[in-house]
Amino acid sequence: MASTGLFEISECVLVDACITAPSHYVFLAHSEASLRNEQPVCELIEYRDGRWVPLAAWSWEAVALANQGTYWVVLGRDGQVGETAHGASSEWQIDPDSALGPFRGMRSLADNVYAYGMKREVFQRRERGHWVRLMDGFEPPSDGRELTLAEEMKVRRKNLGGINAIALGPAGELTAVGMKGEIWTHDGRLWSKMDSPTNLMLKDLTLGGDGQLHACGLSGTLLAGSAGQWAAISYEGTQELDFCSIAWFEGMLYVADGHSLRRLVGNLLELVDHAAENIVPCVRVVASEQRLLSIAGQEVWETSDGKFWKCLLG
Repeated sequence: MASTGLFEISECVLVDACITAPSHYVFLAHSEASLRNEQPVCELIEYRDGRWVPLAAWSWEAVALANQGTYWVVLGRDGQVGETAHGASSEWQIDPDSALGPFRGMRSLADNVYAYGMKREVFQRRERGHWVRLMDGFEPPSDGRELTLAEEMKVRRKNLGGINAIALGPAGELTAVGMKGEIWTHDGRLWSKMDSPTNLMLKDLTLGGDGQLHACGLSGTLLAGSAGQWAAISYEGTQELDFCSIAWFEGMLYVADGHSLRRLVGNLLELVDHAAENIVPCVRVVASEQRLLSIAGQEVWETSDGKFWKCLLG
């Protein structure tokens, strides 16, 4: 079995991945034993042509991985940040003076890295160890009237939400989706809420080669849209799956539901055939122009064409 610095790769729980080149990936994983003991240890692991090499590790629960220049950036559930470059690693807090989280994810978009999560917390990494809030527009403007405690609680409940995914739209606009079907766009200064065709939770978002953003969510929700115009995607196939990850590859949408990987062929949602004995679980799907990765806790499969798949673990 391939070994990393802290645990056997076959005894890990994979969380996220970045594709740097064909057959060259960087994974974020947890030690399975550390999760069982409720003392999480996360590790950054490089995969290159069949070899697994540890890069860095931190003693907390991680949720996402991103790359910015020479730095690999790891985001913790409660706002921790691990960074590594040139063999040296460091640890920070996004905002050491605030109780943050839980964070949902992090994306590298147009040379910028964004972290996001509950309470509509969005931060942009400006430089090593320095993050800035992007929150303006999420809270409605006050009319200046002093509210009673009951009125204030009512407003808070009404505005309760969180961001689960961020992507760039076809015109480069920053777009976010999240709780209760919420969709937001950022004009470089303020967030504005868009009309959404659903009130179900949206879990992930990607820009497709068709020039549209595509979102997935609970109960089989698939959306397409841009510039504030969003619509539900109608399809045939298994209904009511809780989609958790989405990617565009080789002209098609791929969606993971935690138990399987499916793709939209025309208007048919079909199960992806990995040529395995059993259905291959998938929680995270990651795409580049040349590769697609299907990832679950202890599963990693790669493909270059969507037809032939190779298992990297096992």
